[in-house]
Amino acid sequence: MSGVHVPSLNESAVMFNNDMIKTNNDFATAQGQVARASASQAANGINDGYLLQLNTANRAYDFEIKANQERFNAQMHAAEITRKAGVDAANLRAIQHVISQVASKVTRDIEKGVEMRF
Repeated sequence: MSGVHVPSLNESAVMFNNDMIKTNNDFATAQGQVARASASQAANGINDGYLLQLNTANRAYDFEIKANQERFNAQMHAAEITRKAGVDAANLRAIQHVISQVASKVTRDIEKGVEMRF
């Protein structure tokens, strides 16, 4: 066995120690990269969730605005119908009063005309 170097026990321990340090450093670096990638994914998920909720809130607000506008328009139309019905009723009462007065006068004039004849 000439020319073959077999490390001593001390050299083997030092080599093992150096290999373990390198392996642990590589493992720590990989864990850091995994943690950063995981945090990035979580942040992206949170941002996506936020944007989705924001969009949903905006759409719900838009629907509410449209619904409120339609409700307002319907109430205004109903109020206009009620106002018109009130004005029409008042006009009919006024016309009824005028017709009643004219009919009474015509009746009195007819009665006086009949009395004058006989």
